[in-house]
Amino acid sequence: MGYTLFTKQLVQKVLVGANIQSVIDLGSCNDYDIGGDSPPFISDWYATKRINYTCIDLAGDNNALRLDLSNPLFPIGLPVADPFDLVVDAGTSEHVVQSDGYEKVSFHEGHINSVYPSLVKSIEAGYYNCWLNKFNLCKEGGYIISENPKQNNWPGHGYTYVDFNTYWQLSRVSELYIVEIGEHPASGNHIDGMNIWCIMKKVGNHFPTFEKFNSSVQTYRK
Repeated sequence: MGYTLFTKQLVQKVLVGANIQSVIDLGSCNDYDIGGDSPPFISDWYATKRINYTCIDLAGDNNALRLDLSNPLFPIGLPVADPFDLVVDAGTSEHVVQSDGYEKVSFHEGHINSVYPSLVKSIEAGYYNCWLNKFNLCKEGGYIISENPKQNNWPGHGYTYVDFNTYWQLSRVSELYIVEIGEHPASGNHIDGMNIWCIMKKVGNHFPTFEKFNSSVQTYRK
């Protein structure tokens, strides 16, 4: 989980045309655009833009809210006042599954702590609930940026992979409007490192049920 220069450029696309005052990250993301052995958290970059920053991560790095994205966060409530103007999923949802337990691995992939499922119960339910949470964390009129592994890329990286159809199908069964979509080779890896990225705008409050999501939205498993 983390931002590259390309991820920051996606965020900039939204900042240019929208009044973004608050953002929430899925994961305590590092800023890999800045070199060095210990890249800073991306919250430093948002601070320079005077945008209020929050993140969710079971590992708890960077003052993250320790919440499990594989279960619905609403209507239970969150320790935040309002939904966010911008929700960013920079490589998190593909890892979210429902599990009987989690194991913490220190200083992994950029000097952050990572949490891995120890016994997977359901990939489908975990992924759906992660998307449901992304939707509910975003205010109506706000934006969701997703950047995740494309089908047949990043072998063994996560549990769920996507393609363009994933987003087109999702937009048909929810009130999420596709602003822009494309693919990009992460870190210049054109061989098996392609990500699908999508900027979506939340235009209403309808999101499909678990059954409708899984019957209508094509995703791929490892």
